[in-house]
This record gives sequence, C-alpha cells and structure tokens, in this order.
Amino acid sequence: PLTNPQQKTAHYRRRSGAQNEKIVASQAAQNARAQAWADASSLLLSLDGLRSVITIFGPDGRLLYANAHLNYLFRSFPPHHTLIGKTYEELIRLEIEGGEIAPSALAGGYVPFIAQRLNQLREKSFAPRDICLADRRVVEIKARGGEDGCTVLLWTDVTAARAQMARLQDAVALSAEAFAFYDAKDRLILANDLYAQLCGVKNLNELLGKTFPEIVS
Repeated sequence: PLTNPQQKTAHYRRRSGAQNEKIVASQAAQNARAQAWADASSLLLSLDGLRSVITIFGPDGRLLYANAHLNYLFRSFPPHHTLIGKTYEELIRLEIEGGEIAPSALAGGYVPFIAQRLNQLREKSFAPRDICLADRRVVEIKARGGEDGCTVLLWTDVTAARAQMARLQDAVALSAEAFAFYDAKDRLILANDLYAQLCGVKNLNELLGKTFPEIVS
C-alpha cells in the first residue's frame, strides 16, 4: 500500500489519465461508428435514384434492403420500406396476388413458379431469370451471393432488349441463308434451321451452347 502522499498523488494522477484515455478512445469509436452509419445511409439513399431494383436478402431468406424502384416495378406493392423482414416467398406471393405476373408465366401452377424463383437464393444457383409481367414488361433477375450468406438480387427491365432479340430471331428464322451467331466465349447462341442442316444435324437445339470447334469436330 502507498503511504507516501507524493506516491499516492502520482498513483491517482496515472489512474485518472488512463481513465481519460479510455473515455477519449470510447468517444472516438462512437464517432467513427456514427460517421460510418451516416456514410452507409447516404449510399443507400443514393441507390433510390437507380432505374433498377436492388434487394438484399439475409441467410434466412428475409428482405434486409430494397430501394425505392421496387414500387415502380410492382405498383401493387405497399411502400418498399414496409416490406423489410418479409421472406422472398412472401414477396413472390405478393406479386401473384397483386396481378403483377403474366398468366402465361403461371400456366404451370403457382407452386412450381415460386419454387423456381426461390432457387436463385440457393448456393451456386445464380443463373439469370426472366419474369414476364402482366403489363407485357419483361424483368431479368440476377443473383449474387456474399461471403456473409446474404444474396443480392438485381432486377432490370429488359423489355426492349428482349423485343429486339425476338425480332432478330424472326429475321434469322425466315432468312434464305444459313445464319449463326456466337458469343464472346465462342458458343453458339442463335442460328436458323439451315445452319443446323449445314452442320449435319436435324434439330438446332443440339448445337445451341456448343463452341465452334465442338460443332465442326
């Protein structure tokens, strides 16, 4: 125990200085968290200006975030911020109940349609999916998974792009010449029946997705 008054004073001074340092460090950490939250909030607000829908689902399949464009895409939906916490399946059912989905897309039944949509939240099932809406728009949904188990869905109106592709397909099909289109990875993505005949196959589907070396081999 300290008995010398000077030693006691020095001891209490050191202890007081350490406490002050802890208080300053705690305040600095709080300020940093507040600034980070403000920056994140500013970023999320800026996403409301996008012409695409961004939704983030947690590992449990519940909605964590949606930007304002969701209400433009699905006009029957309640305000997007009120949907936080709902599961992806609940959102899909809201689409159906609100008359947003084209009858042709539901021809096979509600259950298969919902099951196919939910596949995008599963690991390594991130293939893009087109959804036909009742007002004849076409929406492409792309999924990307994060290391934290969350999944980001990007919803884009591709109506014009799909219409152009349909016109191109019609033109190719009616052409008197053999036509074939390959993508950047040298895979056949579009051709007509004359091209299939030229390659010695009866069904064009046998060629789609194959590379040029695979077709000519």
